[in-house]
Amino acid sequence: KAGIPAVFIDKDVPDFYTIGIDNEAAMANMVEHFIVHHGFTRLNFVSGPEDNVESQLRLKAYRDTLAKHGIALEEKRIYHGNFMSKDGTDAVNAFLRSELAPPQAIICSNDLMAIAAMNALTQNGIRVPEDVAVSGFDYIYNGRNFAPSLTSVQRPLERGGQLACQAIVNALRGIPQERSIMLDTKCMFSHSCGCNEAPQMDI
Repeated sequence: KAGIPAVFIDKDVPDFYTIGIDNEAAMANMVEHFIVHHGFTRLNFVSGPEDNVESQLRLKAYRDTLAKHGIALEEKRIYHGNFMSKDGTDAVNAFLRSELAPPQAIICSNDLMAIAAMNALTQNGIRVPEDVAVSGFDYIYNGRNFAPSLTSVQRPLERGGQLACQAIVNALRGIPQERSIMLDTKCMFSHSCGCNEAPQMDI
């Protein structure tokens, strides 16, 4: 209404330019890796806020991928967090108190929770990935340089920022453009899931 062009990053709002990723497909690829490549059937999941769209899509991918492979969904294997480090610790404590069989993998909706989960597992004498594999989402610096290095979903944050700025410039100049752009993601399989495919990076 103000006549000022604006861009949303990672959230699709009608009538606004949007730069995003396919959260559902990215998380589905990660869950499928644990099922197909590692042969796991006991997969626990640490979700983000229930009112967050990205969190909803990642949780949906977890549920749908289990169903796709005929793995029964056990609600107690899901911990609802808030994308905060503390949630990773609390999730592990909740999983360890559960009467269910211990998880073979803990899949987290972001790297902050995954790093905290690995710390909590280690403090309880549980080895990563020998006893429990762990993954995150975002591929942040601290996760890449953690020990063990974190398996995660790489998203093009820098490219997203560039395209957001370009969308504003295009709008100001009256250049026609797509309202929504979806960027590619890539699963980076590293030491925390028992793989070692992700390259070492300093940035």
